[in-house]
Amino acid sequence: MAKKETGMLKGFIKFCNERRNLVIFSIVMTALVYGCRIFSQSVTVDTDYMINMPGYMYNWLDIGRYGLIVTEKIFGVRWYNPYVNSAFAYVTINLFLLVFCYVFEDISEWKNSNNYYIFCVIVITHPIWVSQWIFKLQNFQIAFSILLIAVALGMLFQWIKGGSIFWMLFSVILMVWSFGSYQTNIELFIAVGAAALFLYKERDFKRLFLVCLKVVLPFLGAFIINQIIVKLFFSSATYLTDQIMWGKAPVQTCLDNIITNFRQVFGFEKINFFDITYSILCLVIAVFVLFNLKKVLKVCIWKWLAAFFVLLAPFMMTIATGAIPVFRSQYVVPFCCGCILMYLTSREIQMGIFEQLVHVKKGIHVLLVLLALWIGLNQTGTTLRLWYTDDVRYEQDVTMLNEIMYRIDNLGYSLEDYHIAVIGRKSAPLNNSCFPAVEFIGTSYFDMFVDTEPQYFFSTAKVRDFAATRGITMTISTEAEIAVAKEHAASMPSWPAEGCIDVIDNILVIKLSDV
Repeated sequence: MAKKETGMLKGFIKFCNERRNLVIFSIVMTALVYGCRIFSQSVTVDTDYMINMPGYMYNWLDIGRYGLIVTEKIFGVRWYNPYVNSAFAYVTINLFLLVFCYVFEDISEWKNSNNYYIFCVIVITHPIWVSQWIFKLQNFQIAFSILLIAVALGMLFQWIKGGSIFWMLFSVILMVWSFGSYQTNIELFIAVGAAALFLYKERDFKRLFLVCLKVVLPFLGAFIINQIIVKLFFSSATYLTDQIMWGKAPVQTCLDNIITNFRQVFGFEKINFFDITYSILCLVIAVFVLFNLKKVLKVCIWKWLAAFFVLLAPFMMTIATGAIPVFRSQYVVPFCCGCILMYLTSREIQMGIFEQLVHVKKGIHVLLVLLALWIGLNQTGTTLRLWYTDDVRYEQDVTMLNEIMYRIDNLGYSLEDYHIAVIGRKSAPLNNSCFPAVEFIGTSYFDMFVDTEPQYFFSTAKVRDFAATRGITMTISTEAEIAVAKEHAASMPSWPAEGCIDVIDNILVIKLSDV
């Protein structure tokens, strides 16, 4: 077994040595879209509590993400540090990109490296990553869980190609670890596993069927093991079950949610995370099939099914739950887009009616490469603009907090003497170069959880947590005190008018907007 593992490691090192330009390209592209996070001290939605209480377990065990805790224990990153966490994430992102490229080459036996550049740029520049990486606390852990999927896929095919059964067993272990880190990785393995089956060189019907079984059965085993672990040890974890709308909402509502998610991914909704990229790729595939219909019809049914699951993978979560997934959980989309373009640019597409026209075939290949570059540039611009949006939000939040503290000091109040109650909301004043706030990107700390019941309790707690990251200690009001503050605020003017900060009993009321 040790010999086999060394051989796989040597294979990856050899791949990187032969593709040094690809390695450099990956490093540069990741630095372009993620590098701004490495040296950033901005506080985001999930980092405030960990900054204030280093080593805190957060709520990962409660939502069945035990794998994240395992990763933290192994790598010693239980005490949150923005520089360490982001630097680890940067290295790991590059690793999972390169490992996926290596695994796809090992499976397909391609020798043309240009398509791997395209895979890397399409995957890493996708704006959906901003919605995931905005949760800075788990950047490294999520990136590592994706790396586990890449390694597990490689190990699985080492076994399929005649290696020891231990390859399969280790693959299952890594899948369980990854599935227990972030549930979206289940969907991700389906996508990349289907892509690997499509790229696999085997064409014989029976042998390919056995290969499919050797991919599907270990995956199902890992999925079941993960479900058992969550059920036995984290029985209170209802994070996923609460998202399942089937049986809770009318069927029509569930169907509407599914249709909405399809429209989002295909770019028919005005959302910054998605454009018409997926629509264009599906159109290109349709044209390819149309002009190669005779050849395509001869392709083994298992290849057809694999291609179908690659295309369907982005929608599996919404189909399974009947709900619209949060954007941060949809990072399977860039992998599907990357795999599709990686295949389309891996060879000069043989359009049936142009078979004898070499220059036309080359022209089609060039057009596909240019399409990939256009998509990459477009995604990069959107991604960097999203990062800029949240950086502006952070600066505005710091300014707002400083202004509040200045007002409190001028009024002669001491935070030690009062409980804080923040009533109302105030969004961050973003400039014209920013995107509108979406999910937690660009969403001010003074506008978070305002509508969560009991109203203004959790939003006040969020302001308290943000202030603590700046070294300011606040004590929040109880639910009963919040109710008193809310009633008192009805007769107060809103921020920034004089009198927007007032005291009633031992409660310091800060009114940001009308109740």
